[in-house]
Amino acid sequence: MAFLVRDPFALLSLCWIIFLLLAALIGPELLGNNVEKMNLRARNTPPGSIGAGWMTILGTDTLGRSMLVRIIVATRNTIGIALTAAISAMVVGGFIGLCAGYIGRWPSKVIMQFSDVVQSFPSMLMAMIVLYILEPRAFNVVIVLAFTRLPVYIRVARAEVLEIRERLFVDAARVLGAAVFRSYTVTSPRW
Repeated sequence: MAFLVRDPFALLSLCWIIFLLLAALIGPELLGNNVEKMNLRARNTPPGSIGAGWMTILGTDTLGRSMLVRIIVATRNTIGIALTAAISAMVVGGFIGLCAGYIGRWPSKVIMQFSDVVQSFPSMLMAMIVLYILEPRAFNVVIVLAFTRLPVYIRVARAEVLEIRERLFVDAARVLGAAVFRSYTVTSPRW
């Protein structure tokens, strides 16, 4: 917490993230019907004009709906898709990276080549192609975003496993005759 007090940019970033999360969680309930509410007299209002109320500060669309309200409501979907994609990529990419680092040899090379191929494609181009072939649904967007972020987690997990494999306690366990897949049992100490 002391770091946040010393760094104003970090504090401002934390405040912004909290504001976005609050907007995503309670914003749509507070705004109610204002998302679909049309005001044809105030259509295409430019940003900055508050003639039709505070909700039109970001302007209105061609049907007179408030852009601010629509952005607040869309925040929930955006954060949900982003979190789901990031967590999915972390879990799947971490597991694949652990396998690549632990197994080693040719499976690791195949996994890393796959990672290079995925990373070589622009993620937006891949998203557009996949969403053109499939339906443009939120689930498909999550899959595409998670798939394009896999190489980052694969590389990090593999590097950590390779680094831990070279530590002295692993060599000591091998010298003592520990099996590759050793099972640990928890026993209570006898005093």
